[in-house]
Amino acid sequence: MFIGHWAPAFIAAAASKRSPKLGTLFIAAQLVDWGFFLFATVGLERMRIEPGITAMNPLDLYHMPYTHSLLGCAG
Repeated sequence: MFIGHWAPAFIAAAASKRSPKLGTLFIAAQLVDWGFFLFATVGLERMRIEPGITAMNPLDLYHMPYTHSLLGCAG
């Protein structure tokens, strides 16, 4: 799950010498997930716990229209 967020951070770090440090870009890339859990807490986005849905974690993140959309991330 994290490689989908960290890959853009690696690309942004390699894009220019003036880009922020890699640690800063990693934190910025994780803001999407922090925003998701904030929005899930207040009911704007939804998740449920389904044991056995994947090998690694039981979270079914089935409604993420704001934080995990291209327009939402750009905003």
